[in-house]
Amino acid sequence: MRIFGVICAFIFVFGSSCLAQAGPQKEAQTKDSGQKKTEFLSLYLEAIKHRAMENSSLALAVIERAGRIPDMTLEQRAALAYERGKNHSLTQDFQQAISDYQQAQKHPDFRLAALSNIDELKHEQSLKIALPSSPLDVDQNSENAFKELLNNAVVDDILSELAAIFTEKSVSSETRVNAIEALLGHSQQEQYKDAFERLISEPTGVDNADVAAAIAAYFLERAAIDRAQKYAQRAVSLNNNHKEGLLILANTHYTQGDYQKGLDHAEMALAFYPASTMAYVMTARGYRHLGQLTLAEIQILAGVDFAISGSKAYRDLCLEAASIYIELDQEKEAKNWQEKAQQ
Repeated sequence: MRIFGVICAFIFVFGSSCLAQAGPQKEAQTKDSGQKKTEFLSLYLEAIKHRAMENSSLALAVIERAGRIPDMTLEQRAALAYERGKNHSLTQDFQQAISDYQQAQKHPDFRLAALSNIDELKHEQSLKIALPSSPLDVDQNSENAFKELLNNAVVDDILSELAAIFTEKSVSSETRVNAIEALLGHSQQEQYKDAFERLISEPTGVDNADVAAAIAAYFLERAAIDRAQKYAQRAVSLNNNHKEGLLILANTHYTQGDYQKGLDHAEMALAFYPASTMAYVMTARGYRHLGQLTLAEIQILAGVDFAISGSKAYRDLCLEAASIYIELDQEKEAKNWQEKAQQ
């Protein structure tokens, strides 16, 4: 029942902290969005609390109330479907649980967790369930040439291709984002640093939130915190619910020591993207920085469901968990999480 106590504390503090959030731009719209976010989080976490107490009937009633919130995102609806599935599993209504998990799969971030739970139910109950086919969309054609040049280290051609990607109006934003990510992940990126940074626009000149966030991630990786923050802010100004933009803003504010402001951005990301492992990690980090270790712990326990073993997000979650348990003087638990991070 330790997790129950952690969840109760989280709900009490989290619910009150969310009420204070509002942005300076589009005040009325932001206030309404903040109220919906607060209502969603409050009900979502209340449902988790009831499930922790093995009171699925109350949990399902709360989920039903949450389902009536207007204008929820697809990810929020998937989160509710996923939580319904967990409760119907507890009540042994396995067919309904399967249906709920299938609904949760409508958002790709819930697909693996939902499929895992369906497989577990099939194994335990020997159910013959036909899983819906939903192939992943893969479109890598646009950036293949650039990646090939990177791999072959043809410097002049790479610089020429970069110039074309960032100056030709016909090039899609997705191609630009993929080019930035490919450049960032390449071991020889230093050779192209000056040329790349000359090609990109100032933050106010970037008109696509994904591109702005990708540039922010580039500068964050290079520890250029002020520049990362400016591009992340641009991403959020173009799309106030932009996940990567919000998470990079949280990261930069933590680095600057403004922990509450960073936590506000992380909580906003979590409210709109409740299947994002990194939203849980960054929210946990904010609570840890503020000394609220119990609330930090619950973020880790909640985020594990959505972390893919071996991924960078999984490693980040494990390392954050280790840091939390070190501060809680639980050395054995901290070591366990450190070992998980190496798997």
